[in-house]
Amino acid sequence: MSRFEPELHSVKARLSESQNPLGGVDQRCSVEARMQSGRVLRAEAIADRKETAAGRCAARLALLVAAVAVDGAARQRSASPIRP
Repeated sequence: MSRFEPELHSVKARLSESQNPLGGVDQRCSVEARMQSGRVLRAEAIADRKETAAGRCAARLALLVAAVAVDGAARQRSASPIRP
């Protein structure tokens, strides 16, 4: 995600535990990223280990940020006047 750093305003991550209805404890990671444009992206993952949940959540957020950044760049290019 470092290549999209200029597009990001802030990122917040939360780790928590929740009871699994089948027994045991799940580790939950949720991340919220605020873009420079004001758009807010959220990702969440649940796993048996905090490290796994955090890694999956980060990967999901990276895909969202990349999609938004690429979409924004494409829109900016399409709005540019064509130069001869």
